[in-house]
Amino acid sequence: MAAYKIPRKSEKEENKISKIRWEGWDKSAFERARIENKPVLLYLYAKWCSGCRKVENFVFNDGEVAKKIELNYVPIKVDADVRPDINDRYNFGFPTFAFLTHSGDVVAFSNTTDGNEIKEMLDNFLTLYKNLENESIKISDDGNEVDEITDMMLAPMISWENSMCEMVELDVAGMLAKTFDEKNGGFGQEPKFPLPEAVDFLIYLYAKRGITEHIKMVVKTLEGIMDGLYDKIDGGFFRYSLTADWHTPKFEKILNENAKLIGNYIHAFETTKDNRFWAIAEGAIGYVLTHLYDDKEKRFYGSQASDETYYHLGKEHRKEERNPSLAPPAPPIDFNSYTCSNALFCSTLLHASYVFENENYRTIALSVLRNMLNNVFDEEKGVYHVFDGKNKEVAGLLIDNAYFANALLDAYEATGERDWRDDAVSILNFVDRTLKRKDDGYIDCPITRESIGRLGIRRTPLLENSLLAYAQCRLGHLLNSEKHISNAKEVLSSFITKYLDFGIFSPMYAQVGALLAEPIIITIVGKSEDAKCKKFVEETMKVFEPRKVVKRKEKDEVAHVLITKRLITNGRVGEKDDETNFGPFFEIEEFTNALNEVRKKTS
Repeated sequence: MAAYKIPRKSEKEENKISKIRWEGWDKSAFERARIENKPVLLYLYAKWCSGCRKVENFVFNDGEVAKKIELNYVPIKVDADVRPDINDRYNFGFPTFAFLTHSGDVVAFSNTTDGNEIKEMLDNFLTLYKNLENESIKISDDGNEVDEITDMMLAPMISWENSMCEMVELDVAGMLAKTFDEKNGGFGQEPKFPLPEAVDFLIYLYAKRGITEHIKMVVKTLEGIMDGLYDKIDGGFFRYSLTADWHTPKFEKILNENAKLIGNYIHAFETTKDNRFWAIAEGAIGYVLTHLYDDKEKRFYGSQASDETYYHLGKEHRKEERNPSLAPPAPPIDFNSYTCSNALFCSTLLHASYVFENENYRTIALSVLRNMLNNVFDEEKGVYHVFDGKNKEVAGLLIDNAYFANALLDAYEATGERDWRDDAVSILNFVDRTLKRKDDGYIDCPITRESIGRLGIRRTPLLENSLLAYAQCRLGHLLNSEKHISNAKEVLSSFITKYLDFGIFSPMYAQVGALLAEPIIITIVGKSEDAKCKKFVEETMKVFEPRKVVKRKEKDEVAHVLITKRLITNGRVGEKDDETNFGPFFEIEEFTNALNEVRKKTS
């Protein structure tokens, strides 16, 4: 399906090049600040952010503002989506104006978009900087190779035991129950974010434990999201709501968030058979394939910007079908492709291809993954973060490698082609070489002597660590590899005393523990081209089950399936006395019935 592209000329008109001579995040810019004895003005923005576009279109084109910045600062402009490592360390909201020393330390910051306030801000921070010139400015994150020190790090190290799995699940479920908004659905109050990891966790728990309260929370939340955050004209999900009732959306549409929410609705449909969830998922997929997919280059774009005026228009005015020339311009698209969100959407699309019996979805997902392997994967540098069809940049981030490794394993389970699995192994080998810390998980980005300011902080984020550990655990069970299982255990151990402190990111951690302690191994035996074998694959891939690992055995035998339930306490992976085998199953119905029972009984 051909992508709907906003003309680049229109995008440039919305993002005029200002008179300010911006520099990139580069050592030379900070060296210039040192030599000229000027503070650094870091402007951190996102292409989808309406406030950022307001600043760029109006405030930066104000000659007085440009003069203040040019004369008194070394201005650095950073796209938050292109540099998530900088965004994670310097973002104070969008847009961020961060005032830095030449070593990258934060002196002050602001989020204003008002032109007069920005002028006053520039004067005030320059005065502050001059007052500090002769003082010793000591910031805790100064220098390279610094840990992100928090109270959580002072907790004693405890080794993960698989018997802890149930405790973690109950802790996370309890945390979600306490924060659940019974009136509107979702978790917490305003501003209200969808929190798709929490929704998936509750769907998984319901399938495992059968507690109806869990699925009620899911349904209430998804009803609220589809009522308030789903674009009923173009499709797709807005990012979040300013109010708890979901009805005051911020109108940007981000590929990453759409991929997660589409997954929620597919999984909820599988569980409840509620056709409303099917329709919303298909509508959102249609939005992405129409507006954010480049069929020629086989890649997904990053986002579509917020535009309150446009999205408040009704269908008849937004579309202007009788006279298309009168239709208002749609909000601009970020034509960059980000590896993490491309990989995540491919995983979602692969799953959707089986649930919705749509082979075109599968073809697109596998084509995009092949394109990514050809363009953004380097065995020495890891996965590159951003690709625009010609150029790639920012290599080695944990988030990209983690999502990509899991997407490749999804492709292996769907096709049985070992190259996908082997490429996932290569990615994990890179991450182990460059980002792994002894007994403390994985850092989010490579740190070198060239790292400036807060980029010298070693961050070990829970979500990215959980995603990476999930891939390690999947490979461990696929290959009976103690190395990969051990790596996953180390991640679980490093967060066992503090996972709840990460709030909304803890559900993924709990799912890693479940996969490690009680995997459900499904082995499909037969010739890939055999119709019955294909049917077994389809039924297996439809099931949302975080503990599921799918093995393929290409044999000239009558197609059948084996299910292995492992309950691993402190033993080594693959030990026979930890296993219960079911099957072989030669009929689809007996296999699906058995799998449903195994999911319930595993605990």
